Amino acid sequence: MSHEKLAWVFANFTDEELLAYNENRTYGACQNRPRLKEIAQFCVDTWSGDLVEIGALHGGTTVILAEIARTVGRRVIVVDPFDVGISAYADYYNMFLKNTEPWRDTIDLIKLSSMDAKAIAIVGGRGLCFAYIDGLHTYAACFSDIKTVGHCNGIIAVDDIHTEHKFSSAILRAYLDGAALLNRIPIDNLLVREGYLVKV
Repeated sequence: MSHEKLAWVFANFTDEELLAYNENRTYGACQNRPRLKEIAQFCVDTWSGDLVEIGALHGGTTVILAEIARTVGRRVIVVDPFDVGISAYADYYNMFLKNTEPWRDTIDLIKLSSMDAKAIAIVGGRGLCFAYIDGLHTYAACFSDIKTVGHCNGIIAVDDIHTEHKFSSAILRAYLDGAALLNRIPIDNLLVREGYLVKV
């Protein structure tokens, strides 16, 4: 069933991505959040467990996930340190707090690196129906994040596997290696920046 849902999502959003790319070169990002919303809703409707987001930045996707989670009494676990030595991250944290304020009762914020043993243990101890990985864009971090959410009942989404950025090759490699490790099928589309790992 996951495969059919993903095929439907790709079919319904690919034309918009191609048009957006031809107009302003937003490679695979134009319909990123609408796709994630469809997939997260499908996962909530299909499996038990909470939703997890690794890497939140200013909370735009967090709000979408929290809206879905609240309707069914689930939680959104957000993992982001917001303090990696870059001054802009203090601004991102303040933006995150402001943007997610109305959904604070639905969000569990883990303000740690996703590779921190405490963060891994917390996420690993929670039942999950959907996971979205958009954390530190290195092979090691992405592969670690995939392993951390490997127990997810539903679909694991990994962002930025298909972009024009230099880091995409490392993320794509982690995504494919994670699929092999977890015995999941990688489903993606070159016109879409994220990929999905589904159970066999």
